Amino acid sequence: MPKPTKNQILKGFSVLLKDYELDKITVTMLVKECNISRQTFYYHFSDIPAMIKWGIRQSTENCIESVKNTSDIREATQVYFDFIEESKFFLTKCLSSSYFGCTAAVLKKSVTEYITYFVNKNPSLLNSESDVVEFITDLLSNAVTGQIISSIFTDEKLNFREIPTKAEKIILRNIIKSD
Repeated sequence: MPKPTKNQILKGFSVLLKDYELDKITVTMLVKECNISRQTFYYHFSDIPAMIKWGIRQSTENCIESVKNTSDIREATQVYFDFIEESKFFLTKCLSSSYFGCTAAVLKKSVTEYITYFVNKNPSLLNSESDVVEFITDLLSNAVTGQIISSIFTDEKLNFREIPTKAEKIILRNIIKSD
């Protein structure tokens, strides 16, 4: 039953994040908080960055699964950005640490999965060559990830309802469908 233990470790880490900067948290502090042995920690994770990456990945996978149960891109976008808002404290701590790159990469991967899901769900969007679609998906993923990171650091609230409409009008209709 490794997943419950992994979740316990991640919860302990979240508790420590309330009082310490992420870069100051050690495995010793974490095993004490979780009341587990070092061996148990290292059985599940090679180090703290691996634990962080796993935690973000689990959260984003759960979010993507929720997105797949929505009826349209606007509802899916709301679900996705509600997840971002709920995760803001953790993301802020991770992005404000030496784990910025790792966190941004995992976040971008989840945005790419979200966008790819809707591009694949709507074949009419695929009126271009696959390499162009991949380029536009990557471009849009970078832009949305940048918007998320910017909103976290500037404490601006993203207007979630505008993002899918703008993305659809500006990127999907004007670039992917154009020849």
